[in-house]
Amino acid sequence: MGRMYPPDEVAQEYLPPREIDSETDYVGKFGAWLTGGGAAVVATVACAIPAVGGLIDLLKWVFENFQDNFIIGFLSIIGAFWVCSFAMIILYVYFLVIYALVWLFGWVCYNKWTLLGCICVVVLWFQFLRY
Repeated sequence: MGRMYPPDEVAQEYLPPREIDSETDYVGKFGAWLTGGGAAVVATVACAIPAVGGLIDLLKWVFENFQDNFIIGFLSIIGAFWVCSFAMIILYVYFLVIYALVWLFGWVCYNKWTLLGCICVVVLWFQFLRY
């Protein structure tokens, strides 16, 4: 059986070398942070915002149903659990997509020239999609 590596060690093999030249290389530092652990932070915040909004709307719905009738309110709690379970699947997919895009953006932020080149390629790509 082979040796098991943490995911960060395996990912380091595929990253460009991160030798930050100076203290003012903010693009390189930002890219290193994103490929290290920053992508998880960004994806968590991006998923927490719609989750909290949905939870507030769901709680309002349950309280409105309790005001109408106790039995309907009790049944709405069971329905709210079902809605939360399906919403978590969507949030997991959303988290994975955001994490992958942010990690890829951090991989591109090797230095200011790779970031500028990536921005130019994306702008050209969207220009060609427009026509």
